[in-house]
Amino acid sequence: MTTNLFEAQPTEDSKAGAIEVDENVAANTWEECYRNNLKRMFDLEEEARGSDDDFRKLRDTILNKAVARLLRPLETEGRSIKPCLVHGDLWR
Repeated sequence: MTTNLFEAQPTEDSKAGAIEVDENVAANTWEECYRNNLKRMFDLEEEARGSDDDFRKLRDTILNKAVARLLRPLETEGRSIKPCLVHGDLWR
């Protein structure tokens, strides 16, 4: 049985300017978790402002190349990331 260490939790305080995440997807790695959450932010931006070729190219490059290059080395060759709370409500 796989334990999902990086399970996103939705915000309950959307009235304070926080973005309500309604598509929480459990992930087994920090890379996967970060990519899922970042993709959601890109999707929200695209819904709000529309998209064009430059936006899609940048989004695809970040999601498919940059995230893996930056985060995958942190979880290879026996290394692992211990999940911990690192974000608070910065809007108050």
